[in-house]
Order: sequence, then C-alpha cells, then structure tokens
Amino acid sequence: MKKIIALSILLLMASLTLSPIIKGFSLEQELNQIINPKITIQGGNTLYVGGSGPGNYTTIQAAIDDSNNGDTIIVYNGIYYENLIINKGVKLKGENKKNTIIDGSKHDNVLNITADGVTITSFTIRNSKEDFAGIEIRSKYTTIKDNIISNNERGVLLYYSSNNKILDNTIKNNIREGIWAKYSSNNLFRDNTIKDNNNFGLILGPNSNYNEVKGNTITGHIHGNGINIALNLYDPTPSHHNTVVDNIISNNNQGLMMHGTTYNEIRDNTISDCNLHGIYLWDSEHNTFSGNTISNVKSRDGLHLEDADDNTISNNVISNCNENGLVLSSSDSNKIYENTIKKNSENGIYIWKAINNEIYHNNIIDNTKNVGYYDDGKSSNSWDKGPTTGGNYWSDYNGEDDNGDGIGETPYKIHGTTDKDNYPFMNQNGWNSHAPTKPTINGPASGIKDNKYEYTFCSTDPDGDNVYYRIEWGDGTNTGWVGPFSSGETIKKTHTWSNSGIYTLKAKAKDTNNVESDWSSMTITMPRTKRFNIDFFEKLSNMFPMIKQIFQYLR
Repeated sequence: MKKIIALSILLLMASLTLSPIIKGFSLEQELNQIINPKITIQGGNTLYVGGSGPGNYTTIQAAIDDSNNGDTIIVYNGIYYENLIINKGVKLKGENKKNTIIDGSKHDNVLNITADGVTITSFTIRNSKEDFAGIEIRSKYTTIKDNIISNNERGVLLYYSSNNKILDNTIKNNIREGIWAKYSSNNLFRDNTIKDNNNFGLILGPNSNYNEVKGNTITGHIHGNGINIALNLYDPTPSHHNTVVDNIISNNNQGLMMHGTTYNEIRDNTISDCNLHGIYLWDSEHNTFSGNTISNVKSRDGLHLEDADDNTISNNVISNCNENGLVLSSSDSNKIYENTIKKNSENGIYIWKAINNEIYHNNIIDNTKNVGYYDDGKSSNSWDKGPTTGGNYWSDYNGEDDNGDGIGETPYKIHGTTDKDNYPFMNQNGWNSHAPTKPTINGPASGIKDNKYEYTFCSTDPDGDNVYYRIEWGDGTNTGWVGPFSSGETIKKTHTWSNSGIYTLKAKAKDTNNVESDWSSMTITMPRTKRFNIDFFEKLSNMFPMIKQIFQYLR
C-alpha cells in the first residue's frame, strides 16, 4: 500500500511540471478559473492580465508580446496605463467594460492595431494624445465590440483598413470625431452609440467605399455633423457606394452631410432636431435617399441639394422644418417621388435655378407655401407623368374630379413660375389607389310592377380598401353612395318599379380614396301584360259561384 501511495504522489508531481496536454488548458489556467470564476475560456491558448491568479501578467503589452496569433488575452478589472501595439491576431477581452480601463495617459494612440484578425471587447479606452486616437486600426478583419471609447482626440480611426467590424460600442466625449474611416472600405459600423463628440459623429472619406453604417444612434454633435461622407481638403478622391441605414440621428448641427460623393444609399433613417440641415448634399451625383424621416430642423432645411444632379429622392417624410422641406439649388435631373413634405415654415419645396427635375407622386401638405421658386420665372421641371400616372397631391388644390378617376380636371399652378401639375391628385397617396372591380349584380331579370325585388352587389378593391356603392335603378331613382363595406363583401338592396317597362339597372363602386370603378349593368323587364291574378279570381268566384263551377268543369 505504501508503494502505491508513493507512486501516486510521483505521478501527481509529474503532472504539475508537464506542459499542457491539451492546447489551451494548463494547470495555471485551471487555477485561474477557480480564483477568478467570472471568466470563461473557450478554446485557444489563454493568457491572463491582472487578477490574482498565479503567473498572471501585470501589463497587457507583456501578454501581447508573449502571445501568438489566435490566442486570447483575458484582462481583469483595473486601470492599465498603457499604449498598446497589437501586432498579433489576438482576442483581447476585458472583465467588465466599465471597470477594465486602458488609459493612454495622453501618449500616442491608446490601442494601435496593425495585425489582422484582432478582437477587442469589454474595455474603457481613454486619454489618447492630441491628434491620435483611442483605437487606430491599420489592418483587416478586426472586431471592436462592446467598449466605451471616450475622452480621446478621436475615438476610432481606420486608416487604409478594410473588412473590420465596429459593433455595439459607446463612443462619446472625444475631442474630434467619434469614428473616422479614412481610405478604408468594406467596413461595418453597427449598433453603436456615438454621442457628444466635439466635432463629427462619424466620417467616411476620403476614398472610403462600400462601408455600411447601420442601426447606430448618433446624437449631440452640436459643432459638427452626425455623419459626414465627404472629400478631404487635401485629397479630392470621392467616396462611393456606402450604405447608411436604420440609424437614429438627432441633435447634431447637420444630420448628414455629403460632399463630392456618388452612388451612396441613405435609407430608413430617422433624422431630427438638427440645427442647420437634416441632410445637406453638395456636388454629389447618383445617390439614393429613401424611407427617411426628417423633422424639426431648427434653422434651415430638411433636405438641401446644392449643385447635386441625378439623385433619387423617394418615400421620405420631411416635416416641421424652420425654413424649407426640400431645396433644389442649381441641382438638375433629380427624380423626386412618393415623398410627404408637410408643415414646413416657409416652403414645402423651394427651387433655385434648377431644371429638368421630375417631381411627381408627392404629398405636399400644409406648408406655408407648398412651392417657392427663384429662377426669373423660367423653369423646365416636370410636375406630373402624364394622364395615366398623374402628378402630386396638393393640400391647397381646389379643383374638381368630374369623372371620378381620382385626378383633378384642372391643373395646379406652381407658384412663381409657368410650370403646372397638369394631373393633380384629389387625395393623399392617390397614385397607390387602384379602382375597385365593376360590381357583380345578381337578382331577377323580370318581374311585375309594384312588387319588391332583391338584388345583390359585390366589388373587390385590389388594395383591400373598403368600398362604397352607387346603384341607379333605371327609373330615375338611385341610392346615392352607400357604405363603406369590406372589399369583397356582398350587399343586398331591394327596389320596386312602379311602372311597366324595360329598365337598365346600373351599379358602380369606389374606394376610400374616391377612385371609382366602371359601371356594371343589368336589364330588368316589367311586362305590360299582367300574369293571371289568382287573388282576383278567388274574389270573383266567391261573389259568383256559377263562375267557379264553370272553371272547375273546364279543368
């Protein structure tokens, strides 16, 4: 038994001195798991900084220097006064982003990332040097996630850097920009809170392309813009093909400023409470703006185009701006359709020496002036697409719709010019409303005058709108418009014709946008020759029993 015990002790001692049998798991790591139970190891070699485990590093840089590509470095709570050079593809993970702090002491960048495939999560990163950044990335496939990046000259700088992900960070109170992507493409900026930086929230450019800015909250940049996609004064190389989607952009000097940029998509953003403009587009072409909500601009305009041609603006809502909803200034050949521009303090749309713009299918509602012009009374902009497609809806249009097609019979005159919207819609979004089908009519095709007959009518609206019916009985009487009824619902109506003759029963339907169907019809005959009246015969035979006997004999 003593031999067995001694052999066991020897085996245990040997196991304590051997290198890890399985990569990524050593006795030191196992002890760290016991002493620091908050941290979970998931594959790869893992190094530890801070904490109280045996053999832990005291500085993060020392752990990086001893690491290899693919290793994980766990950093426990504390303040680490360091300026890190991350030249290996490691995963750097803080214990808690509020309490695991890397402080650059205003020397250089706080984190300088030059290796590909780096991941930085759960830190506070602060106090870079002037003209430097909290994190500077000069590499590819880096992920910066769930950090607090504050009180630096710049929050995050990407320089000649691509295919990186900046996710779920709070980037605030930096002296200049929250994020600047310079000569950097194919990066993703998603779900970050970028706020209260002294200059801009996020800059793309120069020559930064195919980046996606999605789901961020960008607010509080009162001296700069929420997002800038622009040239650099020292480099005129434009940026292109960037996507800005689903962001909340508020309380900035300008929500979005774009200069010298092309083929960008600005979609489904909420831009509000900006000081100067919601969106300012300057000297830029072939950009698309769709589904954005721009409101409560305090000083100037919702969407301002300056020397900007061949852009598409659709399905936006622009409202409650201090001056104009939409401005076209020396901006030509833009397509502007299916927007709602309402309740702006000066003009819904203001045009200054802009030509060949297509403006149709917009709701222009309750602006002080729905359109304002300054171009010496000359213009060649188009305000409708012809009788089939139609023009715009104007809240101050006073014309009539005689034929029930949803389009007014008289043009809407554009204030300050000879231009006209020749086919103004009677209702908001009238271009989205399609006529109901001609009603089906079912019921007896003939009968006797002074008898009541029942008929059914049914129409279906392709847009699912409720429908009304107008029924004309052919004898000079009608129901007027009755309803509303659900699309496809069968309704019943009765009528009595007082005179013999042939009548044309007609019915039509209209939807809630007053778009009417064609008439459907049915011929009804009320014969002049009455059928044999049994009631009359019975009364007569009761009065004269002999007549009754004769008829019984004839049977």
